[in-house]
Amino acid sequence: MTKERSGNGDKVRRAFERISSIRQNIPEDHVDERFVQEYSDALHHLHDAGYNVKEFEIPQQWLELRVVRKSDIGIAHAKYRSVDRALFLTKVDAVLGYFTRSREKIGFTVSNL
Repeated sequence: MTKERSGNGDKVRRAFERISSIRQNIPEDHVDERFVQEYSDALHHLHDAGYNVKEFEIPQQWLELRVVRKSDIGIAHAKYRSVDRALFLTKVDAVLGYFTRSREKIGFTVSNL
């Protein structure tokens, strides 16, 4: 095994661990932009390892400023953008599923989920 290939394997394993950790620790209602960025960084590792992960990315239009309060005076929004938890999970579960069910063994196993 070459150093480059070994390095790619390490990137894939690191990406899997990051995505798995995100999956296990996301909030109940909405997912802050910080989680989305962490997920995007993990996808970048997979991309660097040679995988086409474009369809697993979170579309920017999914990120919105959440309404935190409504009153007679107006509407208050959260300081940071977030994405609906269910939408976020569609992408996270899709990438984990793709790699756990892949015929090519790349280090993702069902027991890791």
